[in-house]
Amino acid sequence: MFENAKFSENNAGITATRNGKVVVIPADPANRDYRIVTEGDASLDLGPVTIALYVPPAPAAEEVRAEARRRIMALMNARDERHLQSLILDVTREAVRLQNKKLKYIEDRSNPGWTAREAARAAELEKLDRAIEALRTRSAEMEENPPVDYADDRYWN
Repeated sequence: MFENAKFSENNAGITATRNGKVVVIPADPANRDYRIVTEGDASLDLGPVTIALYVPPAPAAEEVRAEARRRIMALMNARDERHLQSLILDVTREAVRLQNKKLKYIEDRSNPGWTAREAARAAELEKLDRAIEALRTRSAEMEENPPVDYADDRYWN
C-alpha cells in the first residue's frame, strides 16, 4: 500500500508513495495512514513500513560563502555588510600607509621607519589578514562539495 516512505524535515511527517502518487502523512498518531505506515494494520494484512530517515539537501556554495562572511564580520566586529566594507577599507588604507613608510625607510635610511606602536599595529594587521585569508581559503575548499554541517567550527579553525 505505502512505498518509499521517508521522514520529512524535523520529522513533521512522512512522505510516501501510495498507488503511484506521492502523499504527505502528518506525524499524528491519530491519523490512520500514519498508524498504518508506522505500526501496520492487521485487518489489511499490512506490516509496518520501513521509513527512511530525513536526509537534508546538500548545502549550496552560497551558504558556505555566507558563513565565511559571517565569520569575517565577527572577526572584525562588524555590525553589518556595509560596516564590514568600511572596516576593510580603513585597514587597507592603514596598511598601505604603514607599507609606504617602511618602503621610504628602506630607500632613505635617514627616515626613522616604524615606531614601536606602528610595528605592533602592522603585526596586528598582518595577523588579521592571515585570519581572513584562512577563512576565505576554507570557504573555497568547501564550496564545491559542502558538508551538511559546514557551519561547524571544526571546518573553520
